[in-house]
Amino acid sequence: MGKIVSINAGSTSIKMAIYDDFAIQDGQTTPLAEYRWEKDVKKATVKFGVHKYVHDVPFESHTEAFKDGINRFKRAESFKYSNEIITVVNRAVNGGELLQSPDPIEITTEVQKEFERNIDLAPNHNPPALEVSKAAQKLFYGAKHYYMFDTGWHSTMPIMNQLYALPKECFEKVGIRAFGAHGIVYMDNTKRAAQKLNISEDKVNLILLHLGGGCSANAVKNGKSIDTTMGYTPIDGLMMATRCGHIDPGVFPKLVEYYGSVKKVMEVMTKKSGFYGLTGEADMRLVKKLAEEGDEMANVAIERFINEVRKVIGAYMAELDYEVDAIVCSGGIAENDTEILRRIFEGYENVGLSLSKDTTKITDEECCYIPVMVIQANEELAMAKAVLKEVI
Repeated sequence: MGKIVSINAGSTSIKMAIYDDFAIQDGQTTPLAEYRWEKDVKKATVKFGVHKYVHDVPFESHTEAFKDGINRFKRAESFKYSNEIITVVNRAVNGGELLQSPDPIEITTEVQKEFERNIDLAPNHNPPALEVSKAAQKLFYGAKHYYMFDTGWHSTMPIMNQLYALPKECFEKVGIRAFGAHGIVYMDNTKRAAQKLNISEDKVNLILLHLGGGCSANAVKNGKSIDTTMGYTPIDGLMMATRCGHIDPGVFPKLVEYYGSVKKVMEVMTKKSGFYGLTGEADMRLVKKLAEEGDEMANVAIERFINEVRKVIGAYMAELDYEVDAIVCSGGIAENDTEILRRIFEGYENVGLSLSKDTTKITDEECCYIPVMVIQANEELAMAKAVLKEVI
């Protein structure tokens, strides 16, 4: 056996962790080493157990960040030689119709070609995932390499929630359908919520919210995804940090006319919309600061975001026939901003929701029919656990 490298390459970041496979089998969840690179602030954070180090880094590319992380890991006593790495798993968002599995998929020549063919299905996240995976394959050429696709979790959605009301050949021949995203988080949080609730995973009904830079919601029935807000691409659904979320497709020709090309419009909808488009800031903390200073559009943006999430909760409660065991929240906003959560759930106590007054953890009040809990997302650990099942 050996060590597992779990890599989560975002649009402007990398989160990476190294796990000992025996430790995971024994139920230990703390990695041997962690690395996080944030392009915007040009910093890399490295953790070895309780020791944490922050470094200024000048580089711009994901490949450079990945190599920097591995080099820093090698300096740790617990990780000396690259031949200790037996498995590498990369998070990717969407590999297209043929790569829809909730389990890790081993990277072969055919898998790599199919992923590259569908790279534009997640323009923010797929390219860096591909870039880092190729770098990892060169560095750890003797290891087994896997992709774990976010969209695989949603492959259980009923057809009615996958297709759009377009001519059926668009679904059958062109492959246009709702794929969803954030599936690794949702799969992991479904397992963890079921354990907390003491309900069998194949019987648990949940509404899952992932609220961070990217935002989406997921309805889970009997432990399986049945609906989600993101669609053919991760642009759809809720308003996000830089993504527009759902808009009337009829505005697209007007946008092309204004911006001059389809490529430019896609860039605007993906990287220059959402909170950033309305306020000039993508980070909720900075948007709230603007709102506190009296910026009217910042207040409007926050209200719109809260209202969108509230509407989805109501819709998913109906879709689950109001048989909801819990609402589970994750992501940077949900994990760190209790005020936004309280505003989202205001009024829902009338239908049995309960958010504890002093914590966002699960409540056990007798009047609480549907508890709201916050579970910190940990995609790196979830991927390591999943890939371990493939190699033991």
